[in-house]
Amino acid sequence: MTNKEDHEYFGKHSESNRAKYSDGFYKLQEKLHEMRWFCGWAVGPDQREGWTDIGELQMDDPTIEDSKILFNHEQCIEVEDPIYSGNFSDEIIDKWESFLSFEVNYDYQDSKIDEFLKEFGLENPWRGREWGSVPYYNPDEVPGSTFYFGDAQELEKILPVIEECGCTWKWDKTQETAIEIFWN
Repeated sequence: MTNKEDHEYFGKHSESNRAKYSDGFYKLQEKLHEMRWFCGWAVGPDQREGWTDIGELQMDDPTIEDSKILFNHEQCIEVEDPIYSGNFSDEIIDKWESFLSFEVNYDYQDSKIDEFLKEFGLENPWRGREWGSVPYYNPDEVPGSTFYFGDAQELEKILPVIEECGCTWKWDKTQETAIEIFWN
């Protein structure tokens, strides 16, 4: 990451996105950024890698406090795989996995995926999506997400801020469980 100020992890968005998503998650992300919280979207492919990515960001920006971290990862917001979500044989699933591994090599190529899925009468739900390790939804496409955090006591302090930003939450207020935040 070369310019952290432009990265979505830190609540910076283009003017068109800022106007389009003035409520919900982006409002919360911006407010938390002002409060010196790290609030990230799609940080790493899974929770472990998300924490690793945040650790690397902290080396570049030591003002990111361990206790003031809130993020989700790609698996929390993954776009459903069109083959796995259907009733396809193991043979077709194996062919799909081989195709993704060797043909696409996780370098997203709409036309190749379109062609493969067309053979099975499917449309490409991943067309034009952002990819990390998997294609994932943006905040305006989902009603909420699971988020991981640094410190339960600090998170409890910002629950009113979450609500002020038009969001709701579900959490048992313990360090052991993630919080679910909803904005639509």
